[in-house]
Amino acid sequence: MSGSTLVDRRDMTYDRFREVVGADDFLGDTERVAEEVRHTLIADRDKVNRFTGHLRELRARGAPALESVPSAAPLPDSFYIAQAKEYVRSVSEAIGFAAEEPAEFEADPSVTATSAGVRVVSLQQMLGGIEVWGMAPKVWLLEDGTVDRVVGDTVSVPPDLPVTPVVSAETALRVAAAKAAAPSTIRGPSAVTSSRRWTCPGASSGCRCSPRTTGP
Repeated sequence: MSGSTLVDRRDMTYDRFREVVGADDFLGDTERVAEEVRHTLIADRDKVNRFTGHLRELRARGAPALESVPSAAPLPDSFYIAQAKEYVRSVSEAIGFAAEEPAEFEADPSVTATSAGVRVVSLQQMLGGIEVWGMAPKVWLLEDGTVDRVVGDTVSVPPDLPVTPVVSAETALRVAAAKAAAPSTIRGPSAVTSSRRWTCPGASSGCRCSPRTTGP
């Protein structure tokens, strides 16, 4: 919507590895997942989003190319999209998802092609058909469909997390507008200024602002 403003109230100082015991255990599973997909996976611990506890980049070496590729060139975007979605699903445990956690993604129907012939498929993490805000990894593929890497943020979401709004859109809008209109004070190192801030009405109970949700 033109002129709309998004207020992000997440605490970006949160460190999942420090707060959740065993949150980084998945980094030790890279070789196991690599054996399952039958090619090398490269996970750099320095490329982890410590807020979500997931890898921001997973590189692949020796990944398989597309199967049943039509003879016509260039390949249609649908082939790259299908390859990207299936690949992320197959390596989800190396990225940070637990085996029982949903790794659901939808793709942008437009695939980007670089001057070097690399295809970039943009994905959006979903939960029950609802976007998980800010979690939008990209899959880089060579022209023949071989996956080169997965780059971007994802997050673990409980499979039983409610996705049905508990208040109407009108009520949520009314409460948000009232909160946005209320002045608040932000204290800086050398001055006190008046500003306007919005707080999720259900933040104290762990609300994730349906119909959109975010992690962790």
